[in-house]
Amino acid sequence: MFSKDENFSNKSEQRGDLLSDKYAPFNNAKLDIWKEALLFAIGNVFTLSLITTIVSAVLFSMNKIDKAGAASLISYSILFALLAVVIGLDYKKLLPKFKSWIPYVVGLGFGLAILIFDESYLRFVNLFYNTGTGGNETGIRQIIARYPIASILIFGLVGPMCEEFTYRVGMFNLVKRWSRVAAYIFTGLVFGLIHMDFTGNIATEFIILPTYIAPGLLLSLAYDLYDLPCSYVAHITNNLFVIISQVIILKS
Repeated sequence: MFSKDENFSNKSEQRGDLLSDKYAPFNNAKLDIWKEALLFAIGNVFTLSLITTIVSAVLFSMNKIDKAGAASLISYSILFALLAVVIGLDYKKLLPKFKSWIPYVVGLGFGLAILIFDESYLRFVNLFYNTGTGGNETGIRQIIARYPIASILIFGLVGPMCEEFTYRVGMFNLVKRWSRVAAYIFTGLVFGLIHMDFTGNIATEFIILPTYIAPGLLLSLAYDLYDLPCSYVAHITNNLFVIISQVIILKS
């Protein structure tokens, strides 16, 4: 025989279990801490730069004239393969996240929000200062001009997945173990800084930095709310729009 308090407690626990089950598809998949750290270690910009340097050296030895563009495309493919090996160990935890249609719709909304913010911010800033094009974007545009189809595949689909594995499943999850607020701050800042070109006009790069930090924060929010499918769809929505727009401009 349970007392009234015990009955109330049991009902509350059951109600909590039902709510947990209801929202379970949208909870972040928990990986082992070493796997999250490994994802960040493999996918960070320094590792990518190392891979690109090695690939460039190989292409140079093969007398490939356009080694810069080819190196970027090949390097992202290698990086994706390495990250996929780590993620593949937990595919049973991740696959169920892709079954619901809700994250895809919400992700599309986040992607559009990123596009609107970036365009609005740049239009406002250009009223006072001509930012032009950042070094990172300039380099990508050059590659798009040479490899339009491959760029859609790599920078539109593969690259965003690499970054989501690295900075959301890896870094965000890792820092969130200690503090959710810190996870947003660090992931947003790091995501912004890795897209800066420190060899170009530094003043311009810092002025356009919010167009990288804000997307980093919004992608983290999308991931935190509806997991990997949501942040990935948001990411590719932004990237594909920019790349396809550039391809259309170049072809016109």
